[in-house]
Amino acid sequence: MNFLITAIGSMASEVTVKELRHLFPESKIVATDIYPGNWLWQSGIADSFCRVPEASDDSYISELFDICVNNNVNYVFPLIDPEVDVLSEHFQTFKDAGITLCIPPKKAIDVCRDKLSYYKQLKSKKNVHVIPTLTGLNVAIKEFGYPLIGKPRKGRSSEGIIKIMNENNSFHSMDGLENYIIQPHIHGDIYTADVVRDEFGNSTSVVRKELIRNKIG
Repeated sequence: MNFLITAIGSMASEVTVKELRHLFPESKIVATDIYPGNWLWQSGIADSFCRVPEASDDSYISELFDICVNNNVNYVFPLIDPEVDVLSEHFQTFKDAGITLCIPPKKAIDVCRDKLSYYKQLKSKKNVHVIPTLTGLNVAIKEFGYPLIGKPRKGRSSEGIIKIMNENNSFHSMDGLENYIIQPHIHGDIYTADVVRDEFGNSTSVVRKELIRNKIG
């Protein structure tokens, strides 16, 4: 059984490789990343490394597919959201070649990766408390007042977040913010929850309080 792990330079790569080694000691692990392998110490804990273009590049899918075929890869673990987004569009292509993409169904990805869709999905559920969310800045100012926070609808790891604390640093239009959601800025501690559910409906979660936060989460 052979595995391919994308974005080997990301934070989750080391534990992913270690767990696969523990569970499948005879397996081969191929790693990929957009940066050269000699820039990434994690590339050394895989059996082989291949550099690939960014997920937004037109050649990304074809190059990753060829790597999988040439290395007899059975399972692909994409570790960052942009790659999950693109790969979800080509799930069947890989499946037809006997390669399983270890990602949720496309419908789930489309909802979870769009903060507005995710908000609407949760708002419709009983006993789920959500942060009020709007898409128009001027409407949000009238509805919520200050301070506000703007988030890219498909952003990740706190990238692109804009804090609007008062009218002096507010925007006068939505130019450049068409794909943002606007929410009240709520002060307090930040908790992160990772949730996994299997095909039988069994769920488990890990909740942790964030002690340090930087611009990429």
